[in-house]
Amino acid sequence: MDEDLSRLQEKIDRLERLLSDNNRLVATLRDSLVNRKASWETGRRGANVSSDTLSGCRLVEEMKDGTDGVQLLHVYDLLTFDNPDGGAWKQGFEIRYQENEWDETPLELFLVPHSHNDPGWLKTFNSYYQDQTKHILNNMLIKLSEDHRRKMIWAEISYFSKWWNDIDEQKREMVKRLVGAGQLELVTGGWVMPDEANSHYFALLDQLMEGHQWLQKHLGSSSLRSVRYLTSVCSLTSVCSLTRLHSLTSSCL
Repeated sequence: MDEDLSRLQEKIDRLERLLSDNNRLVATLRDSLVNRKASWETGRRGANVSSDTLSGCRLVEEMKDGTDGVQLLHVYDLLTFDNPDGGAWKQGFEIRYQENEWDETPLELFLVPHSHNDPGWLKTFNSYYQDQTKHILNNMLIKLSEDHRRKMIWAEISYFSKWWNDIDEQKREMVKRLVGAGQLELVTGGWVMPDEANSHYFALLDQLMEGHQWLQKHLGSSSLRSVRYLTSVCSLTSVCSLTRLHSLTSSCL
């Protein structure tokens, strides 16, 4: 009994430390935002900047008369939202190609085994987990262990952590070996796979920290080295693509 209470106390102490670190990070981000906003407003009053200018974006001054880009504040006025049926690609894109296009240069195909699991959409979080997600992860563990050439990527740490709590220590060690061998990659590493276009950046950072803290605690810092990709960025563009995270860092969000 005393041992159980001691373990519980250790977990509570650990949680308090994590919450404290989280609060300090969020406070730093908030202070940085406030200072940046104050600095911009001071410069704006001195330079009499137009109210249409987007604050905080270093690329805005390079745009001339809107010819070099689209002002995101006005993007809803430009989108038709008609969502036409694109045929093979349902996102409104008509795919056309010539059968002889790759006669000279072979077409390269990159197949990435991946399963997108929304934590709540047509079903509840628990219903998705019980009906589908846990079976996907169970099969992943079996199939990757059967053949070292097989690979799998996973994004939603909320589901992964729930599954982790359900498996025994032997299977957890198998997961660690697969991650270490590069067969299983944790991509993005957020608690969920968020809507990058409409979510507030505080929420985006919060869920990302939640997922990364879980990974660091249970799989070690080495697991974070594989956190490199966004796998479903339909909310960023109308094309679902595989995008390196560092390609987004130069954008003004």
